[in-house]
Amino acid sequence: MEKPFKGIYIKTNPGENGYGIIDNILYENITMHEPIWWALYLGPQQQKQPDRGGPGCMLYPFDPRGTCQTQPRINITNVKLKNIHIKNSLLFPIVMRCNETNPCKGIEFDNVQVKGWLIGKKKKGYIC
Repeated sequence: MEKPFKGIYIKTNPGENGYGIIDNILYENITMHEPIWWALYLGPQQQKQPDRGGPGCMLYPFDPRGTCQTQPRINITNVKLKNIHIKNSLLFPIVMRCNETNPCKGIEFDNVQVKGWLIGKKKKGYIC
């Protein structure tokens, strides 16, 4: 992927009804050059819905209002990332936001490499 806005994006929608399952997902043999936003994002949907509803988390973690709530109604399990190479990410390369009361389980990183990122170099290369 050359300059993707988001590379790997697993999102949960907001809501108070129903349940969902994200399970047994494999991302393998992916190289990203200069991802613009998040190279790997797992968490709540970031944009608002067309009716302006929803969390509107596009500016997370830079939004001081903290309006980006995780989704407890979605089980996220058994996600494997294998042979993923991220080069020169603009922001934190990896964001994983699971719910405190329903945590993600079975997330596996196998040969995930991050080389160079531009903003926030004094901090970790991920948000969890």
